[in-house]
Amino acid sequence: MGSAVKGKLGIQAFGLNEIITEVSNWQHVSIGKNVEWQYNLCDGASHVEGDITQIGQVIMNVVGNAAEAVGEKAGQIVIHTDQRWY
Repeated sequence: MGSAVKGKLGIQAFGLNEIITEVSNWQHVSIGKNVEWQYNLCDGASHVEGDITQIGQVIMNVVGNAAEAVGEKAGQIVIHTDQRWY
């Protein structure tokens, strides 16, 4: 998946937790009140390198899929980040 600008990705360093929080705030409006949100965001997971647009889209898709899976019943979406070294 490349961006529309000559097929190149916009790789940059950014705060993953900030993107998660921002995208989730947008989605709170569109997802039912029957869904409880829980954030477990690790301070150490604050910076990653990647295409910020694509990562934001992935987060929106995952959260949207989770909300769809909850459906009309009461449910919970938990977003968790952690720091790993490989």
